[in-house]
Amino acid sequence: MSRKLIFAGAYGLALVLSLLWQGLGEKDADPSAPELEEGKRTVVIFPGARQASPLLESLRATFADSVEVQILVREGFADSEAALAWDRSVFENLDTGLRIDLLGLGYGGVDALQAASNYPTSVASVTLLSSVVSPRQELLGSAPLNAALKAFQFAALWLVDKGVPHFGLLDRFWYGVDYAGRVYRADLTDSEALFEELAQPVFLAGFEGELGFSMHALRSAEAARPSASARLYPDRGDVSDLVRDLVDFWERPVSVGTAAGVAFEDQPGNRLDPFWAGGLLAVATFASEDLACIGGGLLAASGSISLTVAILGCLLGIFIGDLGIYLLGRAAGKGTLDLPVFRRLASPRKIERVARWFARKGVTLVVLTRFLPGSRVPTYFAAGVVGVGFWSFTFALLVAATIWTPILVGLSYFLGEQFLRLFEGIGSFGWLGIFFVAALFVVVTRSLGQLMTWRGRRLMYSKFQRAIRWEFWPMWALYLPVLFYILWLMLRYRSSTLPSAVNPCMPVSGLVYESKSRILSHLKGHGVPIGRFTMLELELDPEEKARRLRDFMSAEELDFPIALKPDVGERGQGVKIVDSMDAARDFFAKNEGDTIVQEYLPGVEYGVFYHRFADEERGVVSSVTDKRMTFVVGDGRSNLERLILEDPRAVCMARFFLEEYEDRLEEVPAAGERVWLASVGTHCRGALFLDGEDLITEELRDAIDGFSRPIEGFHFGRYDVRVPSEEAFKRGEGLRVIELNGLTSEPTSMYDPKHSIWFAWGCLMRQWRLIFELAKKNRLAGHEPVSLKKVSRLAWAYLRGSPSRDLF
Repeated sequence: MSRKLIFAGAYGLALVLSLLWQGLGEKDADPSAPELEEGKRTVVIFPGARQASPLLESLRATFADSVEVQILVREGFADSEAALAWDRSVFENLDTGLRIDLLGLGYGGVDALQAASNYPTSVASVTLLSSVVSPRQELLGSAPLNAALKAFQFAALWLVDKGVPHFGLLDRFWYGVDYAGRVYRADLTDSEALFEELAQPVFLAGFEGELGFSMHALRSAEAARPSASARLYPDRGDVSDLVRDLVDFWERPVSVGTAAGVAFEDQPGNRLDPFWAGGLLAVATFASEDLACIGGGLLAASGSISLTVAILGCLLGIFIGDLGIYLLGRAAGKGTLDLPVFRRLASPRKIERVARWFARKGVTLVVLTRFLPGSRVPTYFAAGVVGVGFWSFTFALLVAATIWTPILVGLSYFLGEQFLRLFEGIGSFGWLGIFFVAALFVVVTRSLGQLMTWRGRRLMYSKFQRAIRWEFWPMWALYLPVLFYILWLMLRYRSSTLPSAVNPCMPVSGLVYESKSRILSHLKGHGVPIGRFTMLELELDPEEKARRLRDFMSAEELDFPIALKPDVGERGQGVKIVDSMDAARDFFAKNEGDTIVQEYLPGVEYGVFYHRFADEERGVVSSVTDKRMTFVVGDGRSNLERLILEDPRAVCMARFFLEEYEDRLEEVPAAGERVWLASVGTHCRGALFLDGEDLITEELRDAIDGFSRPIEGFHFGRYDVRVPSEEAFKRGEGLRVIELNGLTSEPTSMYDPKHSIWFAWGCLMRQWRLIFELAKKNRLAGHEPVSLKKVSRLAWAYLRGSPSRDLF
C-alpha cells in the first residue's frame, strides 16, 4: 500500500474520531439571567470575545469585597436577534428601583453600549475597558478591511478546528475558533452613534502597550465625548488602581455634561506602526506575494499606513523570498535533484535549459521572469543549482522587485480608495467585495504579466481553447450529466453492479481493474492477431528488466523502437515509445508497476468499437476512430517551442508538449521536416481523434466479428488496432490488436472536433444503455454480476496499486 494512501486513511480516521469526540463532549450551560441582590451595588461585566482571561479573574477577585459582580456571556453581539432576546430576559425582569453598572471588556463594550441604549432606566453607568468604540480606531483602521481580516481569521481557525484531528486540545487555547467567531460577529458599525448618544455616565480605561488597543483609541473616544472620565493604566497585571477608580466613579454623583465633542468621522483614523506593519507585509509575501501587495495597497488607501511603508515592506519580503529560493538551489546542488521534494521545483531538464538561458541572457532573465507567472520559482531555484553569480543575481533580484512591487502596490492603492468607499457603503458584508476584488486583481495582474510576452499570450490562448472546446474538458465536467443517467439506469434495472456482467472474461468487465497482459493473453489464446508482447514483473530490478527486454527482442527478432506501458493504466498514462536501451532503463526506474513490453507496429492506428449480444450470432462494429498523430513542420528558422505554440492543434496541448519535449525545445527543425509530437494514439497525450464512420466496410465488419465472436466472455469493448494503411483497414487485412478496453472504454469517435458536446453526451448515454442491455442478456445466460463487496475490494486494490496477478 502506498504511503500517501496509508497516511490519508489514517488522517481521515483520526479526523472522524476527533469530531465525534468533540461532539460527545460536554456542552457549556446556556447563560441565564443574573440573580441581582437589592441594596448592594451590582456590576455586570460583558467579557466580549474572550470569555475567560487573567484580567477578568483579577477584576472579579478584587471587586469581591466591594461590589456584587456578574460576568455574563451575551448571546450574540450588538443588535442581533439573539442578543436582543437575551437583553429582554435580563433587564425587563429587574426591579424598577434597582440600577446596575455595566462594564464592557474588549469587544464586550459593544454589548454594554447596546444594552445601556435599550434599557436606560436600568443602567446607571457604562465602563469601557480596553474597548474600541469606532471602527476607524479598530485593527486596520477601516471598517471593510477590519471585516475582511476578521472573516479571514475566523475562516482559517474554523478550517483548522474542523480539518485537524485535535480531540478537543485546541479548545484549551483562548485564541480559537470560538473566539474568532465572536470577534467576527462583533460589529462596530453602530457603536459610534450609540456612544455619542448615550445618556449614562461613561468611564473609559485601558492599559499602555496593550495588543489590539491603543492610547489613540481611548483619546479618540474621549474627544467624541468630553464628559467621559478617561484614564490609561501602566500595568495590566495590577488592577488595584483601576478598581479603586471604578468604585469612586460608581459611587460619586456624576454630571453627564453637555460639552460637544468631535464626531468620530471628523477624527483621523488609526494608523499602524510603520515598522510593525511593514514587517507584517514582508512576512505575508512568503504566503502570497500578490495578496500581500494588494493588502498593502488597500492599507495605504485606507490611511492606516503610508504608501511608502506598503511598498518597502512588500519589496523587502519579495526580495528576501526570491533570494531564499536561489540560496536553496545553491545549497541543494545537482546531486539532490533525484529527491522528490526538489524535483517538484525543477527537473534536471529544466535545470539544463535555465543554464543555457543564463549563458545567453544573463541577469536580464531574472527581471523578465518576475513578470511571468509560474516561472519564477523553478527559474530562481535552477539559477542556484547551476551556480549563477551571487552578486549579479542579487542585484537582478533587487531590480526586478523594485520594478514589480510599486506597480502592484500602486495599482491597489489608487484603485483601492474607490473600492473601499464602495464597500463601506455596503455595510457589514463589504468584506466579501474586498475578497472578490482581491481575487480578480490577482487574476488580472497575472494575466497582464503573461500578455507581455508572445509565449505568455500563446499559453493564454491555449487555456482559452481548452476551456471552450469540450474535447479538452476535465473528465468530471464531461461525465457529470452522464453519471446521473447511469444512476437512473441502475434504478431502472434494479442493480448497481449489473454492468460487471457485460464482459465475464475481464475483472469486473474492465470497470476498475484491467490487466493488459491478461487481456492480451486471453485474446491470443482465442486466435486474435495481437502485437507481440511480454510482461516484466514489478519486483525485477531495472537491470534484470533490461536483460529480459533484450532477450524478448532477440527471440522475436525485433529492433527499436519498442512500446513500454504499465500493465494497469488508462487513457495512455505511462505509455512510452523508447528508441534505446538507456531510455528503457530510465522507464523501468520510474515505473511503479508491472510493465508490458510490446512490439512497435508501424502504420496507422484506429479505435474500433464492437459489441455482441449473447443470443446473437453476429456482432456490431458501432464506431471507428481515425487516430491522427500530431506533428509540426519545421521552417528552418523557428525552434520546436515556437512551432508548438504556433500550430493551431498543438497549441491546445501546449503545456503537455512543452513538458514532454523540454530538452528539445530549442532545436530548430529543418524546413519541411516533420516532428512527431504524439507517438501514442491517446487523446490526452495529443492525438487527434476523427470520426471514421466512412471507414466501416463489410470486409472490416467481417474481420472484426470473425476474431471477436470466438473470444469467450467478451461482448463489449474497443480495440486499438494498427494496420499498414487505410486501404488495408477497409479491407480488414493486416489488423494487429495492440490493446482491448472493456467496460470503461469510450466511443472515442465522439472526440472529433466537428461534434458538439451534446453529441458526446448522447454517445455516452447510448453506450451505457447498451451496457445495461448487454449485461442483462448475459445475466439471463448465467453470468451473474460481481458482488458489490468484490467491486469495492477491487477498487481498493486498484487505489493501492496492487498488481493484478495478486487479485485473480
